[in-house]
Amino acid sequence: MTMITLSPPEVRIVSSFTVRLRGGPIIDTSGVVQAISHALRSRLARNIAVSKDRVTFQGPGFGVPNWSLLALVDGGELTLNSNSEALEARFALRYTRSAILLTVGALLLATFAGLVGGLFMGLAALVFFELVVCIANLSLSVVRIRDFFEVTAHEAVRQSVPAA
Repeated sequence: MTMITLSPPEVRIVSSFTVRLRGGPIIDTSGVVQAISHALRSRLARNIAVSKDRVTFQGPGFGVPNWSLLALVDGGELTLNSNSEALEARFALRYTRSAILLTVGALLLATFAGLVGGLFMGLAALVFFELVVCIANLSLSVVRIRDFFEVTAHEAVRQSVPAA
C-alpha cells in the first residue's frame, strides 16, 4: 500500500513491503538495517543514521545524474519489524524539492504553450506535464527504491540465516 501526503512543507510518499521468513527464527533487524545503510551509502545517500530497527537518510542532492536511484529523493526513513513469519518494512520518502522543480517547470511550459497556442493549449500542456511527467517520474522513483530496499533486505536476511 502506498500513501502520498501533500502538505505545504513537504511531499511525502509512504509504502511498505514484507519479506517472508518461512518459519525461521526471528531475524535481528539491526543486521538488515546495517546492510540497507551500506547499500544507501553506495548510492550516494548522505547523513545516514542507524538505530536497531530504523535507518534515516538524506538524498544526494544536486549533482547526481537523473538516472541515479536517489536523484529525486530529498530524504527518507525505513523502519523494520520482525516476527517469526515475516520481516515487515515500512518506508517514507520525501520528494519536496523535485515536486517543486517539476511543478515550476510545468507552469513555465504551460505559460509558453498558452502564449503560443492559446489558453486551451496552455491548460493541456499543464495537465499533460503534471500527470504524465511529474507523477510518473515520482511513481517510478518509488517503485525503483522499493525494489532496491526489498532486494537488499532479502539478501541481508538470506545471509543472516545459517545454512542448515
